Amino acid sequence: ELFAATIRMSGTTTATTISLLSLLLLLFYVVDCASGELFVLPTNWTTSPGSAGNLTINTDRGTFFPATNSTGSPIASNGSAFILGFLKPNNSNFILSIVINPSSARATTVWSLNPSRPIPGNCSLSLFGNRTIVLKDANGSVVGTLGGSGAKMLGMLENGNLQVYNTSTRLLAVARRVIWQSWDYPSDVLLPEQALRQGAALSDSTSGLYNLTMHAGGAVLYYSGQPYKTLPMTSNFSVAGAVQPCFSPSNLSAAGQSFAEYTGFSLELYYSGRASNSSASCSFLNSSTYLDSGDRNDSTTGILRLDADGNLRTYALMPPQPWNSNFSLDWRPERELVSPQQSCDLPSFCGSYGLCRSQQCSCPGVDSADHFDQISPSDVTAGCKPRNAINCTSGSQTAIHFIRIPAYDYFLNDLKPPENYTSNVTACESLCSASCACRAYFYRNFSGECFLVSGNIYTLKYAANDSYHAGIKVQNATTLVATQARSRSHLSVFSIIGITIGCLALVFAVFRCVWRPRAASSIADIKDEEDSEEDKDELEEEEFLKTLPGLPPRFTFAALRDATNGFSQKLGTGGFGTVFRGTLPDGTRVAVKKLETLRQGSRQFRAEVATIGSISHVNLVRLRGFCADSRHRLLVYELLPNGSLDRWLFEPRPSTSATKAQDQPSTGLLNWRQRHFVAVGTARGLAYLHEGCREPIMHLDIKPQNILLDDRFVAKLSDFGMSRLLGEGETTQVVTAVRGTPGYLAPEWIRYSVATKKCDVYSYGMVLLELVSGRRNFVPEAEDPRHCYFPAWAMLKAMEGQFNEVVDARLKLTETEMEEAERMTKVAFWCIQEQPNRRPCMVTVVKMLEGEAEVEAPPLWLVESERAPRFLEAYGYDQVACSVEDGSEPVSFCTRCGSEVSGPR
Repeated sequence: ELFAATIRMSGTTTATTISLLSLLLLLFYVVDCASGELFVLPTNWTTSPGSAGNLTINTDRGTFFPATNSTGSPIASNGSAFILGFLKPNNSNFILSIVINPSSARATTVWSLNPSRPIPGNCSLSLFGNRTIVLKDANGSVVGTLGGSGAKMLGMLENGNLQVYNTSTRLLAVARRVIWQSWDYPSDVLLPEQALRQGAALSDSTSGLYNLTMHAGGAVLYYSGQPYKTLPMTSNFSVAGAVQPCFSPSNLSAAGQSFAEYTGFSLELYYSGRASNSSASCSFLNSSTYLDSGDRNDSTTGILRLDADGNLRTYALMPPQPWNSNFSLDWRPERELVSPQQSCDLPSFCGSYGLCRSQQCSCPGVDSADHFDQISPSDVTAGCKPRNAINCTSGSQTAIHFIRIPAYDYFLNDLKPPENYTSNVTACESLCSASCACRAYFYRNFSGECFLVSGNIYTLKYAANDSYHAGIKVQNATTLVATQARSRSHLSVFSIIGITIGCLALVFAVFRCVWRPRAASSIADIKDEEDSEEDKDELEEEEFLKTLPGLPPRFTFAALRDATNGFSQKLGTGGFGTVFRGTLPDGTRVAVKKLETLRQGSRQFRAEVATIGSISHVNLVRLRGFCADSRHRLLVYELLPNGSLDRWLFEPRPSTSATKAQDQPSTGLLNWRQRHFVAVGTARGLAYLHEGCREPIMHLDIKPQNILLDDRFVAKLSDFGMSRLLGEGETTQVVTAVRGTPGYLAPEWIRYSVATKKCDVYSYGMVLLELVSGRRNFVPEAEDPRHCYFPAWAMLKAMEGQFNEVVDARLKLTETEMEEAERMTKVAFWCIQEQPNRRPCMVTVVKMLEGEAEVEAPPLWLVESERAPRFLEAYGYDQVACSVEDGSEPVSFCTRCGSEVSGPR
């Protein structure tokens, strides 16, 4: 109609008409491209969970019920990439939210209106009398609103921004008639091109204790109101420098000229105002960049999220997986503000009073009578609690003392000024002792700074420097005992008599047991001697367990027998014992490894408890507990639903309903993205064991069967029965019991019984080659002699420049993926070099796989030598001088595998 009216306009020239027509066409174009889906709101409009019928969506945080417009259609963007609705994170509470990627196996929440006030029971979103969109609970009480009065239309834009307009005309909506938009009130996510304005904040979706606040001079991360990280636009990294930067006028905080924008590839901080005080002593940048992911494909969707652990991360959405409709990798982490090696910088990483060293958590004062206990027996990262609460009314400083912890610091101390400067640590301790509110002090020898912390104490981080001192205030146990003693009445005479009689009876019973004659045969004597040896082993093991900090909970044998239904559901059997499926009383599904006998399984039991009992990493399987009950030794692990890597790599076959075991995954072929994801995750787990732990750990049994996959196909190393701890300065160990798996054992371990971290690198290289090829590295019964020892044939193909022949023929790779496959193959060849000093360390392997380090052409030593390497004899190979024709050049190396080979097949 507007178009026709323009043509009928009188008194206008042709040029004017053409200009107006062009303007109108441009306006219509802007509406179609920018507005997304707009929905007019009738007076009686309302929507609630269930308005979309049976339509529900599984999300990363629970079940999602789409909200609907007046016609009953979901309120979604064009193409339905974003959708508005009601999130139900548990069985009773609702949160108004927006999700992205609703058609995937697991959609992701990107915005919430009421995360801190979830609504129990039913709820509704409706248009109130003054045309205000309100969220109400079942009683009609208002929980939240979408802007003020005058709402006439709702719009879900293609960028995920939900807007409310005070007009019902679509054309005018684009003309800035927006009265409210979700992007002005972010929750825990920033979408591409979304800005965090000065004064606004992101909050984590779990506890709400973490938030990222944008200030005039940069952004600051807070935990429970206390800062722990800054993202500044100046050289001043303090909180004061971010809140009131040196380059700004005094009234800048009211001007709102600073903001942070997530571009889809990085977080950019901008200051659009005038720098009034910029000088050499006050460096200033108009913009600062953080979390840069600029090497990602432009077509990949990205988000920035403040996660529940307080880390700020960017994620990229993985492409769809058409081969398996039940699987989605969701969002792949790209960049994170706090690296895994710096996890101790996060305030809640080890919980209240937790001591964090090399990403391992423990509680203070483990060797003293007043030590701290774990808050959760099953999770050392949940924090610690003092055995005796501080009692400020006890009257004097003698009622308390300090647990002194050398070389530890606190996250607050780099971001705020000290309370005082003292000449020594004793003076600093006295300041804390004199203040009832003070719970801990931190002192720095090199600067004299004395920091006092009141209120809650969070994670203490290891500073690796004796110039740092920490002291935690604790209540004297004797004071409490004396106080309690004075409050009790004295024991009655009858109680004393009863106790005395009981003691005499006990002494008499012990006397009879000690002096009772024994009439045992020689067989019984031998048995007693064996029992004595086992008792000695048990005592040694008990002493050993006492030396380990931060252990998971200890179960009784009866509890684990009940959890596994009498050990009735077997998952598998290994060299040291059998694994059973179980369920703990809290509903957690676990895998319980039952070691055979005390003498046989004791070494493996100690190795696994000592290795992973107190460490935590996303790529290591989690030890949930253990049992050392009489002669029973059991280990309790988290149960990973997708099983081990070999199930998904070597000739996978879809399970049928008739043959599929309970809770066993239906395996399919891993595509290239998944294989690369598993390869990098496994490498990170090994790099953490080698370089990230307080004491380096050698796994010594890396193979696909020991790489488990969770529901998102995150790789987790398992089975630490062969692992060894390396002491300070130790790089090698003599391990005479070579009990690894043929095909994955490093040559030097077989030859000389010498194990180093490079043994793990060798085993990982074999796994990496299997990920690329989909073939086992060692198949004695293979009909084709080239595949008996696959690495040799793979190196031959590499020598001929035919890397595509090495790649799993079942995969259809793009050009970019083929380049990644060639890179991975070269990395694998470097890892399986015969000489250990030629193999890279695992940290370098991670960098090579992620493209952050160059990968040079590796020596192809298996095919460059005239004869097979001698170490293959240990695998049962029979060296012969022959050649195998492969349609091109002859191979100067072959073996007899299983039976004698007469020629090519």
